[in-house]
Amino acid sequence: MKLRRSRASVTRRAEERGWLAAAVFGAREELGLRQEELAELAGCSVGFVRQLEEGKRTVQLAKAEAVLDALGLHLQITPGTRDGVVVEEEMLRRFAQES
Repeated sequence: MKLRRSRASVTRRAEERGWLAAAVFGAREELGLRQEELAELAGCSVGFVRQLEEGKRTVQLAKAEAVLDALGLHLQITPGTRDGVVVEEEMLRRFAQES
């Protein structure tokens, strides 16, 4: 039996643990997977899935991508905003200086 979470509960989870944790948890529940099943599909440990869903701040990106891929989700990095202003030029300058 799939549990449906309210929008408020998903928003609260995202605010408490971060959007990535909320996305992984929500997608896993929607697919009716246990943490153990997701770990097996993603080729990682149950502990890693648990840490990801708890919003642990230091996770290995490659493992996180494997979990997202197993859930049919994709990570996309886009320029952010600072006070409503796109910081794309700042990102380009920073990357140009580092290369």
